[in-house]
Amino acid sequence: AATEIVYAPADSARGRTSAEVLRDEIKRETGLELKVSPGKAAVAGAPAIQLTQKAGKTEFRPEGYRLVVSPTGAEVTGGDGVGVFWGTQSLLQLLKRTPQGWTVRGCEIADWPVCPIRYVEGRRKVDEDLIRGLARMKINYYHFSNISVAEATAPFTPFAEKYCVKLVLPAEPRFLLASHPELAELNVGEDYNKMEKSRVNFCPSNPKTWELYFAEVDKWIDKFNGDYVSVGYDEMYQSGSGARYNTCPLCRARHLRS
Repeated sequence: AATEIVYAPADSARGRTSAEVLRDEIKRETGLELKVSPGKAAVAGAPAIQLTQKAGKTEFRPEGYRLVVSPTGAEVTGGDGVGVFWGTQSLLQLLKRTPQGWTVRGCEIADWPVCPIRYVEGRRKVDEDLIRGLARMKINYYHFSNISVAEATAPFTPFAEKYCVKLVLPAEPRFLLASHPELAELNVGEDYNKMEKSRVNFCPSNPKTWELYFAEVDKWIDKFNGDYVSVGYDEMYQSGSGARYNTCPLCRARHLRS
């Protein structure tokens, strides 16, 4: 294939990564192998995909881009590197196979996200195909299932970073109860082993809860690129007498003191 992928500025690390990801995705979908180069196309007038970041240009909103496809190639321009990357994902969405080969219809698109945080909480295990799919849909945060799979998920952080997807560590304290049932919030005389487990609360008034919790979170927090953690706890254990809140002696004593 004669088409070349060119990125600018030539010293942009994000620009080079976006160009390489585009090259890899085009090869994966079409089998075509395109060259990646910094600056401008090697041959003036030759077909090219030009990726250009124009920092400081007020015409672009954050993560916004403009995609123009013409007979001589495609140009993706953005005010920041992430915007340029999202433009490449739109270009990939436009790829179409015809009897004459792979083509992209001529177009001009100006696009930007309404929401800076586009967040999915998922149960599917993290792998490269999932990250590719999230990026194609311009989802930039993925909250994986729970902290028990952190070790298996952490190796995908560099790949997610290349695709502008941030992996969010699920750090709901309930995970402690599997190995430390003594930290559950219980009424006097209540038997943990006879309780429905999916919504049992941990005791926030027990100092041991936080000692163990932060020790576990500290093991993983730097292994993911998300700038948030999810503490969950939007659901509470329900029993016949109503929601479980302020029931154990430690919590009731703390409530009275406050």
